[in-house]
Amino acid sequence: REPVNYYETSSSSRFDFDRHWSWRACLRIVASDGCESMIRGERGLLGALIVLIIAYGVVKEVTNRLPIKIAERSVAEQIISTGAAADAVPAIDDPKFESVVNADAHLSDEGFGIDVTAGGTHRFYPFQILAWHQIVNDKIGAKNIAATYDPLCGSAIVYERGEDSFTTSGSVYNNNLVMQDRATESLWLQLTGEAVSGSRSGSKLVSYPSTVMKWADWKAEYPSGDVLSRKTGAIRDYTSNPYAGYESSPDIYFPLSQLDGTRPSKERVVAADGKSSYWFCFAAFGMEAGQGG
Repeated sequence: REPVNYYETSSSSRFDFDRHWSWRACLRIVASDGCESMIRGERGLLGALIVLIIAYGVVKEVTNRLPIKIAERSVAEQIISTGAAADAVPAIDDPKFESVVNADAHLSDEGFGIDVTAGGTHRFYPFQILAWHQIVNDKIGAKNIAATYDPLCGSAIVYERGEDSFTTSGSVYNNNLVMQDRATESLWLQLTGEAVSGSRSGSKLVSYPSTVMKWADWKAEYPSGDVLSRKTGAIRDYTSNPYAGYESSPDIYFPLSQLDGTRPSKERVVAADGKSSYWFCFAAFGMEAGQGG
């Protein structure tokens, strides 16, 4: 057999498991010495390790030759349950609104929310309330809209919903809210507005213009605007945050299919989608999280 230096590594590079512990090289050793003698002989521990390396190599080789790899699963196949039932986080279907003066008594100046306007009317959907419901089925002007907010991603998007009514599905995709329409129970991704499962699969919602603003700025700019009320029909403590500590923690609740290690996992970004997709860090513009639209 060819001599093998099992502990040879390069001091200038990271240890390469596949290169230094080639399963084919190990197979040649076993073929020469015999599997049983390798495990029971004086090199028993090393022999057992070599056999495990061969098993690892064979499995990896076979997996790489499979026609469909795990990374190539459809989006629908990558949707996972959070453990909550559909509508366990209840969408708001009959939103009530209050004045800026009344809302100011319980909203934090530093809190953010979504500004939506139609025909000169401005409405503010506070994250303080949306964190508990995630979806508001509303109508502003002549448009039926769904104001959505995912506290796990910090993504706030408003869609034209037509005759659809949306609720939470109890599932996520890449740690992001998966919505469900009530008519067909098809599943829709909150970040893209695409239906990925059910009879509506392939359909896509049209986004409606909106801006994320701090409450202190919004109330100063639109003092006669309407603010989503705490009278939601649900019993919730809207002075508390159900995801307290999550934003400041590096932990992510649910699996991601891909993670860009060049930036912090929860860094705030702005995404631009057209013929090509781009994202921009708030920090690159000297902006604080949530500033801008």
